[in-house]
Amino acid sequence: MVYLGMVYANPAFLNNRCHSYLALDCFPDGPQDLDDKEDIEVILRPFADIPKLIKDGEISHSLILAAFYRYYLEYDHREKS
Repeated sequence: MVYLGMVYANPAFLNNRCHSYLALDCFPDGPQDLDDKEDIEVILRPFADIPKLIKDGEISHSLILAAFYRYYLEYDHREKS
């Protein structure tokens, strides 16, 4: 696990924080075990598609965008060295 950083979700109204991590070498190892009221669909996309998904607005949640920003700013360059 690589810690990418922290952001305040909405500091004008709340004092909660959102911490982002990069989990390496992960893979599905079984079916989902959802609660009765959960409705979660996992869609696997190639990591190389992320910038286009952001540009096209398919990824638009501000906390997710912040996590990817931290990844590209602080971690991505380490991967290429």
